[in-house]
Amino acid sequence: MPQISLTLAGGTDLVNDWEHVSVPLVQLQTFLNNIGLDDANVQANGLVPANLRSRGVPTGPRFRVRNNSGAAISRASLVGFRGTHFDGTNRYPQIVRAQATQTPTTTIYAEAIVESTIADGADGTVVPYWQDGDLDTTGAAGVGRPVFLSTTVGAWTTALPVPENRIQVVGLVSVHSLIEGRITFHLPGTLVPWSIADQV
Repeated sequence: MPQISLTLAGGTDLVNDWEHVSVPLVQLQTFLNNIGLDDANVQANGLVPANLRSRGVPTGPRFRVRNNSGAAISRASLVGFRGTHFDGTNRYPQIVRAQATQTPTTTIYAEAIVESTIADGADGTVVPYWQDGDLDTTGAAGVGRPVFLSTTVGAWTTALPVPENRIQVVGLVSVHSLIEGRITFHLPGTLVPWSIADQV
């Protein structure tokens, strides 16, 4: 984990001046600005959840994942977890792009959404809750209408997908607009029978 290693100067019989404190202050500044905190040095009971909140769009916990799918996975892609990656120290999920198909056994249900584009063979971050904007949401009937996992890999749709046994609702329209629409995603969402999916 990141650690602070301070170099102390001066003596008990000397009057302290800038050269006695400048080195540790610069080291402390470097640690706070460039290294910061990571998962290894945030201790149990060290944060008070009731006092923490997002300053931006609503998101849920952020998870480290690995993309070994063979291609980059773009920002805001819906993904499922498939397998585990081991980096020599930690094990964490591998991801693939989610997709609805007419066969439940080949459908890859969405379990998270990609925060920023992840190159093939690289680590990235996914979240289970996400609000995305500047979208065309006019395909839905209005605010509060469901958004579905699409038959296009990694994508969502406001139109009811091709009939299958189960449809995955991945979010809801929060702003109904041609260019300023917003969708609030909540994953893994809800599986509903196709026959009633358009009534959700």
